[in-house]
Parts: sequence; C-alpha cells; structure tokens
Amino acid sequence: MRNKRLLATAALPLVIVLLILGIGYIRKPKLERAGAIETLLPSVVRITTHSLVKDDAPEAKPGAMKVQESFGSGFIVDRNGYIVTNRHVIKDAYEIMVRLDDGEPVRAKLIGHGNNVDLALLKIDTNKKLTPVKFGRSEDLQLGDDVIVIGNPFGLGTTVTSGIISALNRDLGFSMFDSFIQTDAPINHGNSGGPLFNMKGQVVGVNTAYYTGGNAKGGSIGLGFAIPAETTQEVVGLLRKYGYLKLGWVGIDGASITPEMVNALGLSIKTGAIVADVVKGSPADGELKRGDVIYQIDGDDLEDMRMLRRDVAASLGKKVRLKILRGERSETVYLTPVEWPGGQIVDAKPQQPLTDRGGVASDLGFASAPITPDIRARFEIDPGQNGAVVTSVEPRSAAADSGLEIGDVVQTVQLEPVAAPADIAARVVETIKKKRDYITLFIRSHGKSKYISLPVKWEAPPQVAQSGG
Repeated sequence: MRNKRLLATAALPLVIVLLILGIGYIRKPKLERAGAIETLLPSVVRITTHSLVKDDAPEAKPGAMKVQESFGSGFIVDRNGYIVTNRHVIKDAYEIMVRLDDGEPVRAKLIGHGNNVDLALLKIDTNKKLTPVKFGRSEDLQLGDDVIVIGNPFGLGTTVTSGIISALNRDLGFSMFDSFIQTDAPINHGNSGGPLFNMKGQVVGVNTAYYTGGNAKGGSIGLGFAIPAETTQEVVGLLRKYGYLKLGWVGIDGASITPEMVNALGLSIKTGAIVADVVKGSPADGELKRGDVIYQIDGDDLEDMRMLRRDVAASLGKKVRLKILRGERSETVYLTPVEWPGGQIVDAKPQQPLTDRGGVASDLGFASAPITPDIRARFEIDPGQNGAVVTSVEPRSAAADSGLEIGDVVQTVQLEPVAAPADIAARVVETIKKKRDYITLFIRSHGKSKYISLPVKWEAPPQVAQSGG
C-alpha cells in the first residue's frame, strides 16, 4: 500500500505537466500546430489564363496579336466546384485553367464577376473530391493579428507567406464598397485572388492588390490589401444566384463628411455623407439635392459614404428612411432603391485565337488555318504566297521557343509544299512512321523566310494542359 502511495505521489507532477501542456495546445492557434498549414493547401488553386493582346514588338505587323499568359490564385468555396478569385485575374481571358493542389489541371467556366468589385466566381467540373475553405469574420480582426497568405506568386507554384494585420477599412477608391484589409504579408503578382487566412485556418479576406511604392520590379514592400470575407460572401452569393451583382441603388454620388467640412459648414453632426450629384430619373431625383447632408439611414447614424452605399445596396426594393440636413433644417426623405444599372454591365467578349474560327491544331504546339481573302488582308500576306497561316501558338511550347508567331505562314513541311493544315498533319504522321523525332518547317514571317525544326510529338506542360469540361 505504501509503495502504491509513493507511485501515485511521484506520478502527480507528471500528470500536472501533461495537463498544462494539453491546455496550452488547445489554446494555441491552429496554424501554429505542426502540419496545420498543409491542411489548407487542398483548398487553394493556381490559375493560368490565356488572352490575346496587341503585339507591340518593333517587328510586329500592324494589328498583329499575340497570346499572353497570366497567373493568379483562387480558392474553393463549394464541393460542387465553385472557386473565388479576383475579376482582374480572369478579365479578357479566352481560356481559364485551374490547377488543383494534387496537380490536376481543369478548365474553368466563368459564372460571373462583380464589375468594379474585384471578385469573380468560377466553376470547374471534376471527379476529384474538393475541399472548400471555411470563412471567418474579418469584422473580428484587430491590428497586429497574425495572418497567412497562400497563393501562386509569379506563377512559381503554391507559396506560403505570413504577416500581421496592418490596417483595417482602407478605402483605395477601387469600387463603391472599398473596405480593404491591409497586411504586411508579402503579396506579389500572382497572389491575386488567393485567400488570406487567420490563425484558425479561416478565410478572412481575398488578396487583391499590393502597393509597390515606385519599385521598378513591382515586388512587395509590405503593403498588401484584401477584400473582407463578409463582402466576399455577399458577392459570391449574388453571383451564384444571378451571375452579376444585383444591388440596390438610389442614384446619388457624394463624399464622406470630414472634420474640415464640419468646421467649414458649421454642421451640427460629426459623420455622414454630402450629396455631390443626383442622377436624373433615379429614385433620388427630386428628393435629394446637391449639398444635402445625410446623417442617418433607417435610424442608424451614418458613418460615411461607403456605409450609405452598402446599406442601400442591401435594400433593393425596400424603402429606406434618410435623415438629412438641408441648410439649417433637418428633414426626412424616403427612397426605394432600384436595381443598380452597373451590375449587369459585362466585359466585351474576349478575342479568341483564330483556332476557334476554323484553325486546325497539330501535335507541334501550334494551330493553323487555310489562307482566306480575309486572313490574307488581315496579316498582309503577299498575293502569291501559299501555305497555312499560324492561328495560335501554345505558350512555352517548342513552337513558341522557335519564334513561331500568329500570322506566320507555313510553306513547306519536310521540304514538301503545304496547301492546307491537313498537309501539316499528314507530314507529321509520315515522319512518325519513319521513326524520326523532329520535323522541319519552312516559314515566312514578317517578310523573311526561315527553317525551324520541331519535335513531332508535343504535349502541353502541366500548367497549360487542357482537361475537364
């Protein structure tokens, strides 16, 4: 019995130590635990887009276009394949490719975007099991809180950076609803659209912009900005339901009241918004005037112009009560917001490579089409010049590395004349049968002739491989 008491007494300190360690572990923020960040990676995706832009090279033909490849980030918000990113990441893209954490590339469909609210909603179709993020409350963030950024800077691949919350409620003048979270976590080109995590592994923002301070290289100097989680969730909900931002609008423009305005105008209120302009035919037309000071909405003191816009946006079809100062008089105005006319403004349809208008792809990393009168005029091809015109070139392919460009004319393959794209495909088949690894093309480009040799079988590298719906 005495030995048992001694054993129990000796074990008591160990139990206390283990209990203290256990309590400390429970209280420790989740992302400080070993391996915790790895659990977030399946929710983050890398985005590669292709768009056609004007070719500004000195030797480029007038009106010549080239394929531009850009990179961004995003994150999964639904097991059905919905993905959030920034609008500017996918703007003008004719192709959006999403790379999952396991490396699978999937083509994405654009569901909708937030117009001047820099958010977009994509959807992918895949048999893979997807892991959506969990949202936190950005409203609970405080200055100095630790945060984690996961994204695809400069297209290098999934990268993790960390920092703190530097400021809240930043107005950068990007949209009607600016309320950015500022962080010193390194954010660079390619991080756009990726998640900003708190230390519980919850998304509290969408990384959207960074300030370079005149840095010629455009790198991070510790001033990054993220759209808050609450705004993101509201926008995503509207995009899923309508495909655009269906918001309330009363048709006024204005500015937040500043201490200087209070002093200059002798106002009795400290916060609010002053009307600068009223849109003719809008709900505010005839009800509000330039110079009116709005200081309450539905009984709540108005903080600034952004609060007015947010509250009106959330009140589509519902009457709102505004308290205003008109001169020295206080008045009450009732307005019923209508649908914001800017919500359904869509981007022009992205210009696509000629491949989508009759071009024929090959296994050489490019596609071509017959020389029609329109194409001959567009690319200024000499009247007596025959062959097949290059309509698209896959980025990072051997064809791209050789200098092949949209508008070049393939005149011979293996020294045999080319009259149509089918001739190129036939020469590839013949070359493979002869067990040769390369094929030689004679090209006319920018008024000059050259030979190039390409591998007869080319596959898109992982970042641009096409699969999925």
